[in-house]
Amino acid sequence: MIHLLFIASGLFTYNGLKLSKKKEAIKTNEIVISNKKEIYNYDKVIERTFLISSTSLAFATAGVLFYHPLIYISVLATSFDLIPLWQNGYNSLTEEHKINVGVIDFIAVFSLLLTGHYFVAALTDWIFYFGLKLVTDMKDNSKKNMINIFGELPNSVWLIKDDIEISTPLDDLKTGDIIVINAGEIIPIDGSVIKGIALVDQHILTGESQPAEKEAESQIFASTVVLSGRIWVKVEKSGKETAVEKITKILNNTAQYKMSTQSRGEKLADDISLPTLVLAGITIPISGVSGALAILYSYLGDGIRIIAPISTLNFLKIASQNGILIKDGRALEELRNVNTIVFDKTGTLTQEQPHIGKIYTIND
Repeated sequence: MIHLLFIASGLFTYNGLKLSKKKEAIKTNEIVISNKKEIYNYDKVIERTFLISSTSLAFATAGVLFYHPLIYISVLATSFDLIPLWQNGYNSLTEEHKINVGVIDFIAVFSLLLTGHYFVAALTDWIFYFGLKLVTDMKDNSKKNMINIFGELPNSVWLIKDDIEISTPLDDLKTGDIIVINAGEIIPIDGSVIKGIALVDQHILTGESQPAEKEAESQIFASTVVLSGRIWVKVEKSGKETAVEKITKILNNTAQYKMSTQSRGEKLADDISLPTLVLAGITIPISGVSGALAILYSYLGDGIRIIAPISTLNFLKIASQNGILIKDGRALEELRNVNTIVFDKTGTLTQEQPHIGKIYTIND
């Protein structure tokens, strides 16, 4: 195991120096990195590492079943695939001064390579990145499902100029413009009706099952649908200023929210990393390297890291599909302690008189 520690230390140091140089270059050039345009794009890294791990597993399988030298290609691919784990472990040791999940994962997979368990190393590497890719894909899908519950807005509208209807891109609309909306069309802006009569389905925003009749001086909102009639509308808000866009922004923030239970789970995973590593080290004189690896692979950290976000996003997705807007993820955590619900009825979007639509009973 001494040679393993030397090699692991060398790898950590090498990648740590690379990271330090990158960070120093960023400071020297005074580069400002936004959250949306990070140098280290997590999603792209997961896609790349999962592809490499899949290729590595394919070569390892072919090496075991058909032609043994192919397995050494798998070793190279798996080693390259460990670079993100080296970087994660190095950052944990140098910046946070602690041993986290990344350190355990790196030592576990790298130990398999050094002990000649090439196929198992490739399989473990693939399972690890498959789990991360599953979480990434589910986050992306859940986010899209929640944000797209209002549907797509049209790309163009009929703008009235000198009593002539002109097809105009939606993005070119300005406050005060007059547009005409016909039956079957989605209303793309927030505004007020100046002429015409129409029945508008606005249940997606208000929850009202019956279409609302809109006439002169009535308010209309983006993402609602004209069922019948024809109306001329004065644009008051468009694009990011509409009510539906503000709700979409809330949903977007909700999808990115990390619940405190998830954070506690990840903290627990990090807290047990050092004891797990110590226990694995103690096991070596008793049952050898295989016993130590068994301890490392019984580690709970990876399971917590994958299961926690999946369960959180699943609840948010189910809620959004049932018309429930969760503005803060803490609401889900505190719901079990709630015995009274107070409804703040503003009448801004909904009818002035609230109605009970359905009652769900839950056994204690």
